[in-house]
Amino acid sequence: MKSRDLIIKTARRLDKFNLDELIVVSELDEKEVTEILSDLIKQQIILKNNNTYFFNTKKSAEITNNDGDETISEFKPIVIEEEEGYEDFLKFGEETQNRVRAYVGLLNLIHQAGTKNINKVVELFNETSGYPRIAPSTFTRIRRKYSQYGFRGILPKFSKHITVAIPDEIYTCFKKYYLTNEKLSAQEAIYRAQKELQSEQKIEQPYAYTSTRSNVQNTGALYPENSNVNDSTTVKLNVVTVVEISKVDVTTGEELAGAHLVVKDASGKVVDEWTSTNEVHVIKNLTPGKYTLTEIIAPDGYVLSNETITFTVKSDGSVTKVKMENTPKDKPVVVISKVDSTTGEELAGAHLELKDEKGNLIEAWVSTNESHVIEGLAPGKYTLTEVIAPDGYELSKETVTFVVKEDGTVDGKVIMYNTPETI
Repeated sequence: MKSRDLIIKTARRLDKFNLDELIVVSELDEKEVTEILSDLIKQQIILKNNNTYFFNTKKSAEITNNDGDETISEFKPIVIEEEEGYEDFLKFGEETQNRVRAYVGLLNLIHQAGTKNINKVVELFNETSGYPRIAPSTFTRIRRKYSQYGFRGILPKFSKHITVAIPDEIYTCFKKYYLTNEKLSAQEAIYRAQKELQSEQKIEQPYAYTSTRSNVQNTGALYPENSNVNDSTTVKLNVVTVVEISKVDVTTGEELAGAHLVVKDASGKVVDEWTSTNEVHVIKNLTPGKYTLTEIIAPDGYVLSNETITFTVKSDGSVTKVKMENTPKDKPVVVISKVDSTTGEELAGAHLELKDEKGNLIEAWVSTNESHVIEGLAPGKYTLTEVIAPDGYELSKETVTFVVKEDGTVDGKVIMYNTPETI
């Protein structure tokens, strides 16, 4: 049992790992680690995808020790003033600080009360703490963040790569630009936010554009620190839009030749039509806006794709990349996508489970930035559910049901959506 507990603790700390890493960190022999891992996978405490293992945070909350008491303790009591990241905490406004204090208070209460009835403890805390209510799904995310990154992990806007706090007023304005259908890059959204706040004299102007290329026209009117600019100056920016379209084999990801494809604009007018080759197809100088991609003729040996892909060409000069997949006729597969409901882009970090109509677990995996492909599913009805949401997203309560036909295929892709959390 000590070895098993050690493996669980080590897996929780690593979160994502391979067999060699677990052996090195736990300092146990390979045979013992392999046997314990096999048992934990059966209990869904550990999830496996190819040669990579993932710690199932949600399932671990159900683990109890031999005496039936609370789970292995994850946290020591948190004293905010003593935590690494306290200086970043002080940079936030009073409302944000109170929210973080609520998270810390709930984490400490769970530490005292145990994790056997987390939902009841969360409800008790909400009724008695005086802080804004905390949803159980939000607490699960906060608990995971603290376990992985410490106190810094539960601060708003935290990234494991960027630990500098963004001032509240900038972040609030940033979200207004970033979480829109315009789909600005993060850099452009933060720039617009700071420009707006500067115009309202809430912050000093932090940006100035200076070209390093001799073939770029004079843009003196863009320099905010230059007070002697004639406000009648006209700046002309000639932006070349670029769209890269890939037609690929869903099982290999390789480009496919022989597909006849059509791109139409929002009015239904055909703007490009071609037969795919083994290279990415490039379209330049499309007017910014929405377009659709459809397949008219499938490559030899492949099932015709019946999906219509909608994409947006931006006006900022960024490259728009579009990918359409085909399934081989002699190797039917089911393609499952976990996507952002606001952007339609694939999401990494979701823990998903696929079960048959009898409730048997067929496969469990963690999503990546690519669609998940499953081969050889028997004909019948299947359900897809989400166990753990990607960081920064609400847990999907949706159960996606689909039917595998006698030829081993389904109609189109199987798609599950996630909505970004709001702060």
